Amino acid sequence: IGLKRSIVVVFFVVGPIIAAMVILGSSLGGSP
Repeated sequence: IGLKRSIVVVFFVVGPIIAAMVILGSSLGGSP
């Protein structure tokens, strides 16, 4: 069933979250 679509949705949801975490981590001194 829509496996590729679900993967795309997961990337669109998790991508920005990971990007925000990386930006916050780098701004806080690089600590995760």
